[in-house]
Amino acid sequence: MFSAPTDPNAGASADIAYARVTGSLQAGYNWQFGPNWVVGLEGDIGYLGNKRAYIFLNDGAPTASGFRTNWYGTARGRLGYNTGQALLYVTGGAAFVNVKNNFDDTVIQRFASRTETAGGWTVGGGIEAALAQRWTAKAEYLYIDAGSQDVSNPTITRLGAGHFENRFHIFRYGLNYKFGG
Repeated sequence: MFSAPTDPNAGASADIAYARVTGSLQAGYNWQFGPNWVVGLEGDIGYLGNKRAYIFLNDGAPTASGFRTNWYGTARGRLGYNTGQALLYVTGGAAFVNVKNNFDDTVIQRFASRTETAGGWTVGGGIEAALAQRWTAKAEYLYIDAGSQDVSNPTITRLGAGHFENRFHIFRYGLNYKFGG
């Protein structure tokens, strides 16, 4: 999610979003205490592959803005309740996202771009259900806030700086294999 550069003279706009399938690898460790409570630590790294373009009018001239993400990673704790066949849990911790924010003044054909690995935080929840002796299936939602970023080019004074809010909603499903006892 991002906000395009603001301009009081901006007119009509078009918003084009591209959602992609993501993939990730995770590792973690869980401790069960009492008959039903589980505490764990997990980390993951994955491909996010989001791309979004936003076109708006600035003084009657079209201006393009957008962002792209390549990879993300999280380091999280989780607290869950084991029902016997499923674990219901909440999770939260640190997040890192490789993000590229940019905008293009089409009138003077100047481009402003900034790429960085932005740090932030994540929260979410999910359910993990037993399939076989060591296999589980998982459905999880994560909200990632990787902060904001201002993008500018000194040769584009007509537009000023673009301001981007780097926030993401991730719905993911997966299979897990449990090592150990």
